Amino acid sequence: MSPLQPPIAIVRILLRHEHYESLRFANPISVSEPIADAEEPRLTQQSAGHFGARPAQERPERIIRPEAPAHNCGPMDRACDQCGALLWCSETRNFCCAKGKVKLPSRTVPQVLADLYLGRHRLSAEFLTNIRSYNSALHLTSLGAKLRLVPGWCPSFIISGQLHHNTAPLFAEDSAEPHGWQVYFNDRELESRQSLSQKVKPELLELLQTLLHECNGYVRSLRAVAHRISQDPELGDARIVIHPDRRPSGEHIRRYNLPTANEVGILIVEDNENTPASRDVVIQLRGGGSQRISETHRSYDPLEYVLLFPNGEDGWHPELLMSNGKKLTPMKYYASEIMVRAGQFSVLHYGRRLFQQYLVDMCAKIEAERLLYLRTHQQDLRSETYSGLRDALFAADGRSTDRDPSDIGKPAHVLLSSSFVGGPRYLMERLQDAMTYVHKFGKPDLFVTATCNPKWPEISAQLLPGQRAEDRPDIVSRVFEMKKKALLAQLTKRYGKEAAHVCSLEYQKRGLPHVHFLLWLVSGQRVTPDRYDDIVSAEIPDPEQQPVLYELVKTHMIHGPCGKENPACPCMENGECSKGFPKEFQQVTLTSDTGYPLYRRLSPEMGGFTVDKLFKGRSIRMDNREVQTLIYCLVVHCSFCF
Repeated sequence: MSPLQPPIAIVRILLRHEHYESLRFANPISVSEPIADAEEPRLTQQSAGHFGARPAQERPERIIRPEAPAHNCGPMDRACDQCGALLWCSETRNFCCAKGKVKLPSRTVPQVLADLYLGRHRLSAEFLTNIRSYNSALHLTSLGAKLRLVPGWCPSFIISGQLHHNTAPLFAEDSAEPHGWQVYFNDRELESRQSLSQKVKPELLELLQTLLHECNGYVRSLRAVAHRISQDPELGDARIVIHPDRRPSGEHIRRYNLPTANEVGILIVEDNENTPASRDVVIQLRGGGSQRISETHRSYDPLEYVLLFPNGEDGWHPELLMSNGKKLTPMKYYASEIMVRAGQFSVLHYGRRLFQQYLVDMCAKIEAERLLYLRTHQQDLRSETYSGLRDALFAADGRSTDRDPSDIGKPAHVLLSSSFVGGPRYLMERLQDAMTYVHKFGKPDLFVTATCNPKWPEISAQLLPGQRAEDRPDIVSRVFEMKKKALLAQLTKRYGKEAAHVCSLEYQKRGLPHVHFLLWLVSGQRVTPDRYDDIVSAEIPDPEQQPVLYELVKTHMIHGPCGKENPACPCMENGECSKGFPKEFQQVTLTSDTGYPLYRRLSPEMGGFTVDKLFKGRSIRMDNREVQTLIYCLVVHCSFCF
């Protein structure tokens, strides 16, 4: 795999989780007595202090605190005065249209297709449930990617490796099964489409096929090409070129503009003297294999997503400009395109699984464009100065330093700058920043993990009829970003002024984002062991005294069931829970040299509460051994560092 084509992952990495262990041991604890057994954590009775190991204050009585009001971002009802995008109060106009600099044309949709998306057609349920299958049967290109299949139920579209779009020759060979746009020129078009997917209904497929014949500019133009070639034997060896520019000018005299050339810019090339540009989509009539479409080509989006762009409208391309004359980046383009606007119908928000695929595809395009920029600006990074270092490292490893003569004068490797998110330099700088915090402030006070709740009212309020949270990753990401900022503000408001923090924002395999925080408090407000029970709990609340908190903990903070009750649970490794559940009952909170306290977990005999959870049709009683540690007022996972 080329260094320009790393595995694609929809994650934003600010600090790798494995670095946390380095943080814990960066400032060693001085101990007053030797460890008797290396396999057992040391529990000692030292004097009170932040880094000392001693039992926290014993609280045999029941701990009940007032429940904090639930955080709510409010309604998404503030319209941008430049583009009309609906925003939450904490979002800025720069978020949607760069304060009016990004202006995208509105898109129209045929009425029949709009009815299918809006649920007004009798076949709407079938269409929305299997929309990816119908798009795959009708698309003009083929999607090249390795899909990742997560065991069990997974609502997300996940890929690994490189993602690309391929085109086929215009006509299929006599013995080959047609695919892509070849199907549009097949006498048995409908039957060919049905063979591509078993999840499609012939009636609905025929309806969509007829619709695209009528409204899609690429389908009409390519059919016109096929008809012209069949009428003109001299064009038997011609090639078809879809130019990246919408209206090409100054073309060679032997190129023929079709009647619909102004619509999609398709040309016929009759000679071989004119070499197509690198971004041209060149279509052979027969044979020649497939061709990859450049991510920067204007037809990249509409050729693949015919049900999202039924008229064949252009996607992003490098010639697009903002109102201030600067180039429009793909990030700003797609950020504006997926915004919800009052009074405007966008099929993207109704696309469900196809919308997921589209977002993953465009995210890969954004990353590919950034990598292309870095590859073409290596001189700015002075990458040639690293050639001597490369030769020295290769020689030390016993590898050859010889290079291909054609590569002389070119950098040996493409270097990624520290501004490329997720790159080696970026991660190393973030690690160095975090270790600087440790050097200056000592060990962090709080290690907090928060996971997105798909049932948050801000998310539920924006779901369209019949949708689930996974159908709207745009809304989920925006709400979680606001919640993340609010969480950090609440932590510092309640427990002390922030000195520094680092975080890692990640996406789970099943689609929901979650964040890890390491938080340092200013000197004088740092968390000491006698405050542990005031902040963090590992117990089920009293259902009578704290009914709201009880339901939240029951729903979100109970681990499992795993172990013998559910050996197929994702946390199970070699017959044991990799997360260490069930924990041991604990009468009081203790600190230990493992880096994490042993939190109080009362047994039912000592007054602890239980919950009953349904699993595979039967009720399982769970106690405090299965509770994940949480901050009382926030219901997020939290642990102390010492």
